[in-house]
Amino acid sequence: SLLAFVRASPLIVALVLLFGITDATALAILPVYLRTEGLSVEVAALILTVLHVGIIIAQPGLGVLLDRFNRWNVLLGCLLISAISFMVLVALPVTSWLLWPVAALCGAGFFGVYTTCLALLGQEFKGGLLVVGSAVFALAYAVGGIIGPPAAGAIMEFDSRGGLVLLAIISIAGAIAVFAKRRGRPGG
Repeated sequence: SLLAFVRASPLIVALVLLFGITDATALAILPVYLRTEGLSVEVAALILTVLHVGIIIAQPGLGVLLDRFNRWNVLLGCLLISAISFMVLVALPVTSWLLWPVAALCGAGFFGVYTTCLALLGQEFKGGLLVVGSAVFALAYAVGGIIGPPAAGAIMEFDSRGGLVLLAIISIAGAIAVFAKRRGRPGG
């Protein structure tokens, strides 16, 4: 059952939920944030495209890392890259040339979380639980996608950078949870 899978792997499910929040929120608020900071619609859309290019370019390298290293450690690295890059996006002036590579790195980091969770799903579950886990992943991602953008939008009503800060906090919380789970475990 779905609940049996959630009980068997609550951290992975929580991380997929957080990824759903991050993915949908980044897509929804990054262009809005860039527009409020004075960039044109075209440039804001191009920066969002660069974020996606980072996702695409990183996947083969991430696959190699997942094959060669402890997947929980790779997950921790993706969460830290995500957190740091969102914090840097908040700190950078939108006219800085650094915005472009940081946007690509940001996409690589936060999407790497989902890719790594999929690898962990296949590593840790077989048979029926693997199938159920795939369904739980889809539900967790969808729920995250539903709650993330409105929450970030509400925060942005008070501070235009608040939505990106929320994404950094989500990544930091995920990194702390993974670190706490892995601390003291062999290979972790």
